[in-house]
Amino acid sequence: MILALVCSHALILASFEASPTLRPSSRNFDESLDEFTAIETNRTTLIKKAVAMASDLKSNETLRFLKVVEQANEVLVNIRRYFDAGRVMFDVNEGKSNLTETEVIAKTQLLQEEKFMNIQMHKLRAIYKTMYAQMEDVPKEELNMLLRPVIDALTQSDQALTPLGQSFQIELDKVEKTSI
Repeated sequence: MILALVCSHALILASFEASPTLRPSSRNFDESLDEFTAIETNRTTLIKKAVAMASDLKSNETLRFLKVVEQANEVLVNIRRYFDAGRVMFDVNEGKSNLTETEVIAKTQLLQEEKFMNIQMHKLRAIYKTMYAQMEDVPKEELNMLLRPVIDALTQSDQALTPLGQSFQIELDKVEKTSI
């Protein structure tokens, strides 16, 4: 089962571009995923606060923009869920899991969806295009005061995604070696 999952994911990480990053390359998958999850928690909180403030201000442009931001957040959550499934697979492969086979199958279901990650990355790219186009309609004072922390959190998520994808690939390569 694990070998089938590994083989079906050989091309998934092609969507991660190698880009310079400030993160140490020695960071392992679990650390990278924990960081990505912490960023998600912060990002989600910031988005909720921004939506509440924009609602109070009755700013339609900002609320429209935040709807798109919420879509981006949803895709980033889906990407994190995919990596969570990877963590389960890696833990099972390393003998660190006490899950039954049924539980493993349920928790790694996203890994079995052949193009899940590619679809999510394409969605994220399209959402970002829409978001940047709508950014021009947002009043500058709201952009600076209200949305800057949200945009910074999205940027932080993007910066954490590349090393997470790279560490996922390293773990995936280990699974391939032990499965062959």
